[in-house]
Amino acid sequence: MTPPILTGGDLLATVARPYQGLVTGDDPRLKRSWWELSATSERWVRCQSTVKDTVAYGGRDLLVDWTDDGLLMARRQGVGAWGGNGVAVSAMSDLPCTIYTGNKFDVNTCVLIPEDQSLLPALWAFCESGELSKLVRKIDTAIKVTTASFVKIPFDPDHWATRAAATGDLPAAHSPDPTQWIFHGWPKESTAPLQVAVARLLGYRWLAELDAEMWLSDESRAMVKLCETLLPLADEDGIVCLPAVVGERTASDRLKTMLSAAGVAPAGDLDDWLRDKFFDGHCQLFQQRPFIWHVWDGRRKDGFHALVNYHKLDRKLLEKLIYSHLGDWIARQKAAEERGESGAEARRLAAEDLQERLKLILEGEPPYDIFARWKPLEEQPIGWKPDLNDGVRVNIRPFVNAGVLRKNPKVKWNKDRGKEPERSKEQYPWFWGWDEETDDFMGGSDFDGNRWNDCHYSNHVKQAARATAMLGGKSWRTSMKSVLKTSTSCWTGHRPETAQRWLSPTCSDRSCGSPTKSCCLSTR
Repeated sequence: MTPPILTGGDLLATVARPYQGLVTGDDPRLKRSWWELSATSERWVRCQSTVKDTVAYGGRDLLVDWTDDGLLMARRQGVGAWGGNGVAVSAMSDLPCTIYTGNKFDVNTCVLIPEDQSLLPALWAFCESGELSKLVRKIDTAIKVTTASFVKIPFDPDHWATRAAATGDLPAAHSPDPTQWIFHGWPKESTAPLQVAVARLLGYRWLAELDAEMWLSDESRAMVKLCETLLPLADEDGIVCLPAVVGERTASDRLKTMLSAAGVAPAGDLDDWLRDKFFDGHCQLFQQRPFIWHVWDGRRKDGFHALVNYHKLDRKLLEKLIYSHLGDWIARQKAAEERGESGAEARRLAAEDLQERLKLILEGEPPYDIFARWKPLEEQPIGWKPDLNDGVRVNIRPFVNAGVLRKNPKVKWNKDRGKEPERSKEQYPWFWGWDEETDDFMGGSDFDGNRWNDCHYSNHVKQAARATAMLGGKSWRTSMKSVLKTSTSCWTGHRPETAQRWLSPTCSDRSCGSPTKSCCLSTR
């Protein structure tokens, strides 16, 4: 139903245009919190979204996948607002608003762009006052307000220009909130100084520090400059252990140094806070998409705890955590055992158990595998080889399943909304009627397009899929037989007799380097 139009003055539609934002069609695949990625790129662009309360600069916590100039979007809309300046109004609840500065924006936000940019201060004063919300809700009481309703209300430009002049110029871009991409990175001037300091200790830097072209207030830019003084205090490899290992000081000592350099005086015991409260607070602050992971052995006071920078946590760094940092801790407990120290054996056993769990993640067999439903089977990671583009939700699953995190974030891998367009059963078998139980599910008879996220595939199945893809999409055994007939050497340079062993249903010789467990795909 078309909303009624309020009378009493010119309508807002005479001075401003409303724009509806992007619809991705698949948010879990195409949206990320900006801190899930190391930096923006041509692929991932900033996307403004809703705010909980009216604030000058908020809603700046998302990125959207802009591959092929946004070709993946279900609805590429709001184009007329991009690059302009206006007000972004959240389209639900009491319609809180924030200043808009030209970024892409999502469908949950309506952007108002004044036809005359000199009216922007007046428009912001009107929206910030709450008057826009009050008037719009008189004509549109739906849970989500339609875009057209935002400009079918009266607006007096002269009155609101006078109000704006009384409060001064529009504020420049500044935020003390670490979840906003315009946050400067300086711990003291933050809503969460300890959280910011820990991230900096692990070598993390905020986007405002890395983008010299980002529009910021002079105050924010000065704080970005101050952050340079903290860079020498950051850990080089991205692993900070709470106990003193591999010749490094305890995490609490190093954090105390960082806080002192930033002018922050912490209250309470930092070691206790790091062990018991940091990770839970980190998950809450960063919307259950943590980028500093707290790995532990289950012993609260006297066990092994390590903070790890997710952005640096590739296979090599995980091996370093397992064999260097944790290995040094285990060696210390063994030495303590030999001295007859009380509790050393229990600490060693707990650490060795953690080491074995981390090795399982490194190997990546189910249920410690990584699965991204939007990637074909041949592109699924083998072992611990995370792709940051897939997001924390995808990559943290092996650590949750292994039970090695201090607290599990509130992440679910259930079915996402929407349906996929029909895809190849060989490449995307999970879209073909997965039963929600079977590992290595190779597809049923009917395509249903359900967006499941908790599927598991063993390494040998993924390796076989890669072999099939490399050999032109034929079945692996058929392709290999063809190679044997036409060449004196086979796939990846192996001798024909080696390839023949791979084809044998009874082969058990793993020294041949077969991409399968049994060297045969006849049962799959």
